[in-house]
Amino acid sequence: MANTGTTKNYVIPDGPWPSFPKPLPDEIFSSWLARLARANFTEPCRFTSMYWPKTNIWNQDLDASTPVEFIQYLSQKARIDQASIEATLLTSLIGRYMSEIDTNGGQLGILAVKTIGAKRQSFGMQFCPRCLEEDRIPYYRRSWRLTPITICSKHLVKLADRCAKCESPANFHHLSLFHSSLAFCWQCGSELTRITTEEICPQSGVAKFNDLILEGLTTGWVRINEETPIMMPMFLEGIWRMVRPFLRNKHARRFEESFRTNGDEGFVGLDSFTFGSRIDRLPTSDRFKLGHVLGHLLCDWPNRFVGFCINSNITRKPFRRNVGIPPYWLAKVLNTELNKKPYWTSEMEFDSAISYLIGRGYQLSRGNIGSALGLNRSLYLNPERTKKVKRLINKQKLSKDYERLSPVFNFCLHR
Repeated sequence: MANTGTTKNYVIPDGPWPSFPKPLPDEIFSSWLARLARANFTEPCRFTSMYWPKTNIWNQDLDASTPVEFIQYLSQKARIDQASIEATLLTSLIGRYMSEIDTNGGQLGILAVKTIGAKRQSFGMQFCPRCLEEDRIPYYRRSWRLTPITICSKHLVKLADRCAKCESPANFHHLSLFHSSLAFCWQCGSELTRITTEEICPQSGVAKFNDLILEGLTTGWVRINEETPIMMPMFLEGIWRMVRPFLRNKHARRFEESFRTNGDEGFVGLDSFTFGSRIDRLPTSDRFKLGHVLGHLLCDWPNRFVGFCINSNITRKPFRRNVGIPPYWLAKVLNTELNKKPYWTSEMEFDSAISYLIGRGYQLSRGNIGSALGLNRSLYLNPERTKKVKRLINKQKLSKDYERLSPVFNFCLHR
């Protein structure tokens, strides 16, 4: 990294840059860097290749994995304190929004950005056309890169994630200087401010869910009811577990049917839903549907969530499969309300049932023991208990004509 000299026929000026615009409120790093380059009459990609010729800065998720020395250099040349630049990075959200960030694409709270040849191929950079239109200087917000955010809280409209004309993702760093701002499509040149946006009802599920996320971003805590304040990172971990059934076709159809049965006309169908994908790689339209569902399930927590799971015949298993134990606020509900694990009787209960049958002259059998315990007559015995029952049966001299006990319940006996 050089401060002066000549590289690839570019004359590298010494000292600070002629123009150094400061980051705007909630502006994301890549947006500020693009504006910085354009303010110095250079296209963003050419600007970075002049000062960092050995590194293709744009061929990565620049907002999540910017080297420290790069930030320090920008601070010196742009005459902006390092803390202000670091505040534009997604890493500044660690602790308050998420526990950690994986630069290899493993953080579900950050929308994935796939880049090939310094061009973004995925739709990880959302935007609000109305915000871009109202901005004196159009810029992109850091909150638009967050996975649970799908609507603009200012205008109550659904965010866009691509050009309406050519469906290209936002690659504002490839815009030429002929474009007056970053509010244009780099591929076809269309104005992104002209995109028609869907208006959102303030009482809709997705609006309520968005309010919870904004509360967590502001205070670091989310309150889903009066008794349950949750740290924002733990809240995010929990909702990722809650959406897992929706990413699997079988469970998603059950939930959709349950929503419609309960008269939720606002529920958006999952006909075009992208099953099997990670949530951070889903388009805005799919995450918008999940946000609507989560907003309804979190309302009146945990009663509505438990009710929908029971009506959809979904146990706690889909929320726990291959991902370990959920955070406590969700695990408590799963273990107490959705746990259909069979009851495990103790040795004392088992022996008492045998004594009861023998004392009243009933024939010992698997079905009679289960009935005496109030369990299924077709219960299964573990090897030790099987040997015990066989031994006692051999000692019995009772007639085989005794009637079996009648109560039958839908449980099974385990050790």
